[in-house]
Amino acid sequence: MMFGIGAFKHGYDEQLSSTVVQMDYKGGASAFFVLPDQGRMKKLEKKLSCERMARWRTLVSKRNSVNFYLPKFTLHGRYNLKNILYKMGIMDIFTDKADLSGITGQPQHRISQAIHQAVVKVDETGTEAAAATGMEIVPMSVPVVIKLNRPFLLIITSEDNILFMGKIMNPLEKN
Repeated sequence: MMFGIGAFKHGYDEQLSSTVVQMDYKGGASAFFVLPDQGRMKKLEKKLSCERMARWRTLVSKRNSVNFYLPKFTLHGRYNLKNILYKMGIMDIFTDKADLSGITGQPQHRISQAIHQAVVKVDETGTEAAAATGMEIVPMSVPVVIKLNRPFLLIITSEDNILFMGKIMNPLEKN
């Protein structure tokens, strides 16, 4: 577990029995760490929506002093998009009917495969870079303690777009 003391945007979603912490990054991106109460992950997953994300942005609008415990972790995923694109009706780009001359500058090209791969790594370097974007003075009060020591969600956004979403099932497990 990594530990940080700072002013973080956070709040508690009563409807989903979940604590939400928002970390802002340079360039307008944000990471939302969503920690449901024990046994409430399925409820959180079922109710997750764009509208809920908008509510969380309002819920976590103020920064407060927090003692934040965050595990080091790496999430990765690899997805073959060919079937997904087929279901969307995008088929010709994989056949001899494809016309990719606007991209390649030459005729007679097609796409053989479409793969999406994503990796998110959170460690001391990443957390330090995010925390080093600025400082602010906060009132002297007893900080809230938030420990991501049970299953939680990570959602990385830019403006209103979700760039990455993952679920950490066992944050205390060491690889």
